[in-house]
Amino acid sequence: MNWHDYGARYYDIKDNEPVFQIVNQDKLTKTTSSVVMAETYRNSLDIKIGTKAVPNMLNNNDNRTFAHELGHSGGLDHTMDVENLMTQKFIIQKEDGDYLKATLLNRSLIQTIRDNYIHNKLNRHIPNWIQRLKKRQ
Repeated sequence: MNWHDYGARYYDIKDNEPVFQIVNQDKLTKTTSSVVMAETYRNSLDIKIGTKAVPNMLNNNDNRTFAHELGHSGGLDHTMDVENLMTQKFIIQKEDGDYLKATLLNRSLIQTIRDNYIHNKLNRHIPNWIQRLKKRQ
């Protein structure tokens, strides 16, 4: 079954299972201030990584984009702390911080992810393609 917009194949994906997609950069949100490398709605298990981010991840030149998106999927918002994993790259760079060293997740943020999981608050934004699959079954 090859039905997904990006040509990927998925089998028996449940509502509480994450979906990781590598997508063309033009499929991500457009912004005038910076290039979007990846995106995830807060509390969503649908994670999109752009093709421009993948080579850096594979070459160990980006240790945080994927973890940052997992934080969103766990319910975390952006922060302004230049050492925090959930701070956007352009903010860290604007403050002369080191993007690759901004990996801090304090106890309260980890607890937020845990609580969202325990109280079934994940996957609030179920992608449309899951809905289409359910209708076919």
